[in-house]
Amino acid sequence: MTLLSFLSRLFIPRLALALPPFPLPLERPFRELLLRPQTFSGCTDVEVDTSLIDTGSHYVHGLALTADITEEGTGHMASGAATLKLASQRLSFAWISRGKDAKPGLPLEMQIQARFPDQSGAPDVEVTACVETACKDFVTDEHGVFTVIVPPHLVKPRGKLKVTLTNEDDQQGHLGNLHPSVGYFYFDVYYSESNSSLSLVIPTDAVDCTPGGDISLSLPVLFVANNINQALMRLQVISRSQVILVDSFVQDLVASDLPLDEDALLEPMADLEDGFVRGSFSVQLELPYYASPSVNVLVWYSTAAGEVIAGSGTVEVGACLPTVASLAWAPAGPAAPKDNVQITITASPNSICSLGVVDRSVEILSRGKTGSLSTAAVFQLLTATEPYKWLGSQIDNYGYCSGDTSPPFNEDVVEIGEIAKRSYYWMPYTTSYIDALSAFNDATLLVVSDLTIETRPCEVPDFGGFDMYGGGAVYAAGPLPGGIPDADGAIEEDDSGAGDEIKEAEEQQEPRAYFPETWLWDIYEIGDAGSTSFSARVPDTVTEWVGEAVCVNPELGLGLSPPTTLTVFTPFFLDLTTPPSVRRQERVPLRVSVFNYLDQTLPVSVSLSPNATFTAEEYAHSVCVPAHSMRVAEFVVVPQEAGDVGLTFSASVTSADEGCDAGDDLPTKSDVMIKPLKVVFEGVQREIVHGVFLCGDGENETWSLATPSGIVEGSERVFVSASADLLGPSIENLGNLVRMPYGCGEQNMINFVPNIYVVKYLDSIGQGDSDIVDQATSFMITGYQRELTYRRSDGSYSAFGDSDSEGSTWLTAFVLRSFAEASQYIT
Repeated sequence: MTLLSFLSRLFIPRLALALPPFPLPLERPFRELLLRPQTFSGCTDVEVDTSLIDTGSHYVHGLALTADITEEGTGHMASGAATLKLASQRLSFAWISRGKDAKPGLPLEMQIQARFPDQSGAPDVEVTACVETACKDFVTDEHGVFTVIVPPHLVKPRGKLKVTLTNEDDQQGHLGNLHPSVGYFYFDVYYSESNSSLSLVIPTDAVDCTPGGDISLSLPVLFVANNINQALMRLQVISRSQVILVDSFVQDLVASDLPLDEDALLEPMADLEDGFVRGSFSVQLELPYYASPSVNVLVWYSTAAGEVIAGSGTVEVGACLPTVASLAWAPAGPAAPKDNVQITITASPNSICSLGVVDRSVEILSRGKTGSLSTAAVFQLLTATEPYKWLGSQIDNYGYCSGDTSPPFNEDVVEIGEIAKRSYYWMPYTTSYIDALSAFNDATLLVVSDLTIETRPCEVPDFGGFDMYGGGAVYAAGPLPGGIPDADGAIEEDDSGAGDEIKEAEEQQEPRAYFPETWLWDIYEIGDAGSTSFSARVPDTVTEWVGEAVCVNPELGLGLSPPTTLTVFTPFFLDLTTPPSVRRQERVPLRVSVFNYLDQTLPVSVSLSPNATFTAEEYAHSVCVPAHSMRVAEFVVVPQEAGDVGLTFSASVTSADEGCDAGDDLPTKSDVMIKPLKVVFEGVQREIVHGVFLCGDGENETWSLATPSGIVEGSERVFVSASADLLGPSIENLGNLVRMPYGCGEQNMINFVPNIYVVKYLDSIGQGDSDIVDQATSFMITGYQRELTYRRSDGSYSAFGDSDSEGSTWLTAFVLRSFAEASQYIT
């Protein structure tokens, strides 16, 4: 059982597998089960013998894995953790198709996915699908998906599809017995007085889009019509809570074949009765570029009797922004440090683009954090503004069935496919059906009409056989979600051979000294040509740079370029990671890594250039670096001065040392790297503040500052600040006192009064036209109007106005005084 993958240059990890505690009455203590040292390079899988894991308690729902890894040579340490949840089923099932309403006379097409415990699709698995006694075997595709079509005569209120793993005899799992792999999926049954229906075939996958381009979409619509051969169809498309398309057209309702796979039918479909016609037509939609990330499509018509027949569905659209934006490097292949590269930003004409290029390590650390910008993050904000369908829903089954508006069940209506009816009474209580109102509600539309929209009959439920589950998917033994964690963000090894194509550079003469975390951060104007290009010098870091452009167009709006990377590489280089800071005279070990990505072993001399700002125990080391490997040379330095101490390390290929087995034909390779080491003073920092008042008479004044005893030589620093306002240093952050009044009568005044004194103070120093004054005045007006709501009928004030038994003398006096002071600022 594979639990975790690791990525490194060369790590020695210590692995611990444990049963995590759960907040249950009989929880098991956290118990370490396995400790395994292992040495590896690159990415590795860890195999765990599950016989060592004792889960003989029903309260154990998962395993916790921790890994502490140490990089060989440098000693750098890192740790990681993952949680593996235990599944109680070999497979689980999920209903992934969009449409989940069973319509009269129409088959219900269901796409079901069989999933492993890690939620990945289970391919080539034989499953059995049943509705009551009608069963059929299916085999999942490469994604674990199969399609089953339920004919209309098998659809009943509270009916369900049962899916099981065929011939699942062995219930023995890695960690004990498993529950049977079974899933239950319940139908929402549509009711129509005329047994008519419309059903949209919604694509399972998101519709492709092009940034800044329109979206073409063709939706098949299935129908059953009762004694009507033509209808005026009305179409509405809603996206981001706005109606973006309204249309109407006359549609001939003639019999035609339905676009379905007959092999997926549980049973052959029965013929319709006289007067009914079944068929399909397509709706062609041309949607604007802003119809993303989803659109609700509603199609409806009304019969001669005034009944509304409606169908709706939600179509997922790819995440596309209105403004085109892209970023390109030239050359696109790997570059060497200090190379010049051409950068081209392409966007909609007359756009303004902000370009950011950061080190891959910075990009990884910023993933998912607040403020990180991506197309997914932008659309997540849009999704947050979408109204919840259940919030403010027009569908109120209890109120509908308790009122006088619900129609009685029409016993004369013959439901298509002989849909079974439950016992209906004149005492309405609930309903097992949906109707046209559900289609409007799902499309996020409020509907007011004199047509017949609500037709669902009401019933008294039979509690003897009442099914507590109202709809959706319910699993007999629900598997825990999750499974084996993926190594998200892991950098895969590149087998493209790009490294072999890098030409061997001649000996570097210029040292590498520029190692920024952010390389480029600037704003560029895009003219009528729709692009701009410029050259930039690559920094000295051997890394991968990630660039993104954020563009804004005055007519179209926002555009984001996909992240574009530039790999900076050289087959022979040094690397040094310095501590954040060290103290003067501290003995500091520095480990210099020498990387050799050539195809032969290299004897290398590593040296540290002497400098008056530090001393070192040794200034040179010789190491033998195997092909495609790394070795470490350690230097111990003692800083002699505070500040940034420059360290210059150099490495070069020398003649083969004894035992290096490097061969005779050695390449000429070298690298020079300069990195600063931040050195701070020893001891403890202490600040002493002296305040002096000066009179503005034009004369010079001199004063002396006494230094304390025991001061570290050279560490003294003096900072002088002057202010013409005595209160200036004390109220630097005056804007923090400006607050929006809120709350009850007392809380409102607590936030109201500071605004008065802020405005008074700024007026007195001649800054009455500042933005803070405008904001404080606006808040005072709001607070004044809010406080008036707590004024009682006798003129006094209290915390909750007339809701209190009497007014508050203290609050009334405080309000009177505060209003008097604020009267000069608000009218």
